[in-house]
Amino acid sequence: MDTSTLLAAVGGFVVVKTATIALLVARRERRHRDRLVTAVAAARRVDPSGWRLQWAEPGVLLVSNADHGESVHDVRMEATLVAGSGMSASAEHTARFVGTGASVELRFADLAPWLTEVASAGWTSEAYSSPAAREQLACTLTYTIRWVTDDGEHRYESRTAQPVLPVPDLALGPA
Repeated sequence: MDTSTLLAAVGGFVVVKTATIALLVARRERRHRDRLVTAVAAARRVDPSGWRLQWAEPGVLLVSNADHGESVHDVRMEATLVAGSGMSASAEHTARFVGTGASVELRFADLAPWLTEVASAGWTSEAYSSPAAREQLACTLTYTIRWVTDDGEHRYESRTAQPVLPVPDLALGPA
């Protein structure tokens, strides 16, 4: 075997070996990337935190799409308020489309008698500071929001927040 044939054989072997290694590395990186994308998508489904809730007026919860750059459609919201006094109220709303930064109102219609009682009692921020008043007025808010992304992916967010007060002036914090 002459030198040129030997060099050609060794060169061919090196090229095949290098191509095999490059293919294996690329395959491993693709698997890792796919695994990472899948993990990120799963985390977004479990804890998307793309919604901001705020009391707009007594008994009206303003639900805003706070997701950066993603409009959603087929939005269904359900919420229940349960007060320490035993009062409970539910609300639900469906919207076909909610753009980024847009808001939808969720009205608790059954809340009117309780809000009248709160108003007639003359509650103020100072009066609300007593433990007895907090226990009577504070509510537990449980809500679920379901929506479909532009990519067709179904997502949801379900939380319980407490204590909240469904009156903007006396609210203990964000819903």
